[in-house]
Amino acid sequence: MNGTPKHSEDTQDPFVHVFERDGRWFAYDVNTSMILTLEPVLAHLLRNSRGGDFSAAEVLEAKEALKTGQKEDGLFLPRTVQLIPCPPAGPGLDQGLRQLILSVTERCNLRCRYCFHSAGREGFRPHGDRDMTPETAAESTRFFLDRADPDQAPVISFYGGEPLLVPEILESVIAAVSGHPRGPEVMLAVDTNGTLMDQQMMDRILRENVFLQVSLDGPPEIHDRWRGDRMGRPTQATIMENLDRLLSRDPGVAARLSFVVTLTPESDLDAISSFFAAFPPFVAHGVKETPRLRVNVADLEGSTSPAGKDGWSDLRRQLRQARAAYLEAVRAGERHQVGPVFRALFEPGIIKLHHRSRSPLGKVFSPGGNCRPGQRKLHVTASGQFQPCEKMGTAAVIGSLAMGFHRHAVTELRRTFHDSFVDACQSCWAIRLCGNCFATHQALPAGDPQAGNKACFRMRKRLEEDLGDLAKILLMPDNARAWLDETVVD
Repeated sequence: MNGTPKHSEDTQDPFVHVFERDGRWFAYDVNTSMILTLEPVLAHLLRNSRGGDFSAAEVLEAKEALKTGQKEDGLFLPRTVQLIPCPPAGPGLDQGLRQLILSVTERCNLRCRYCFHSAGREGFRPHGDRDMTPETAAESTRFFLDRADPDQAPVISFYGGEPLLVPEILESVIAAVSGHPRGPEVMLAVDTNGTLMDQQMMDRILRENVFLQVSLDGPPEIHDRWRGDRMGRPTQATIMENLDRLLSRDPGVAARLSFVVTLTPESDLDAISSFFAAFPPFVAHGVKETPRLRVNVADLEGSTSPAGKDGWSDLRRQLRQARAAYLEAVRAGERHQVGPVFRALFEPGIIKLHHRSRSPLGKVFSPGGNCRPGQRKLHVTASGQFQPCEKMGTAAVIGSLAMGFHRHAVTELRRTFHDSFVDACQSCWAIRLCGNCFATHQALPAGDPQAGNKACFRMRKRLEEDLGDLAKILLMPDNARAWLDETVVD
């Protein structure tokens, strides 16, 4: 892959990325991880641009500033780092786990039009009929808790398919947790479509303080276009009724609720924003906080969507307007007035960049936004196989409940990722910030030789947008940007 122009090993070009935002010039210095504000003439020099309406004196002054930055501050230095694979899996492979994800079923009662599992996408498991057994769930729970990080509250997540189709699995895990010394610390979380919360399930949720992440795309006219049941019938009203019944029993459960919103070419951002800003179940039960949200944009490759270029163009226009409105609200000290949707769209990337490592790049670096398989998160499939995460389809098996972790499989996974992306990473300015991971690699279509380049391009584009937002916020008055220092990275 050649995602960015390659430089020779002995290039003296500064290892920086120069970008413009609303008439201002900035640079991200890769070696120091600093975001810098630039005068136009210095930006011109760093970009090796031809021409430019600058006087000889201005160019000379910029060259002196460049030399001073290199000599006194370690800025604008050339690339010297060597890219290496992650080291082979070592003795700590099965220690320090923080999250267990159980794919408790391959079945789902919905057929969402943008769902990977419905689209027959390469690298993604299709809908199936396999359920995890209660014994596998309990054994996986004990395996995880025996190896959980002693300094972190262990998290056990239920995933599918639709996990509420097999409530007996939740009971099996609860029993295993209660019988383990780490049991009192455990947080239980369910990823659900929200349609199957009967009275018994609500009893469990309330009794065990379960966290719920519910997929909900907005008001019915938006949600129901994409999220129907197996017969194509609408589902939004059922979800809202279930949330209303749950909150009527205990409004405090709102603190354990979060929502996943997926945007499509037919989305109306203003309507979605208004819906969640005055979220009907919260308003009805006196919950003052706005909902916690995660907002995604649908990947419709292989889906049954009829969406064309006009639909995507309209969504991009809406997102540009939303970004401008969000930044203006931050500048005016009115950040919370933009509502939870706009904050969920833009703040995760800004916050992550704000808390990026400022340590020097060093001489060697392992590229990719990879997890540490077997050392942070563990996904167990319905059949008891181990994977790094729930997004790996049927590939990247790194062990099993019967055999434990396979060190060779983890090492090979790291090597394959490195070999696939190292050419693209070689001189890429985004290597320290990149979120492309094992799941990204697994999802690349085998028949598209440019798929990797496209994935890298999308990542750099998103990072540049987030860098531009952060740079603009850091130039705002202290009272407009103070909130950033109070944030943490999830």
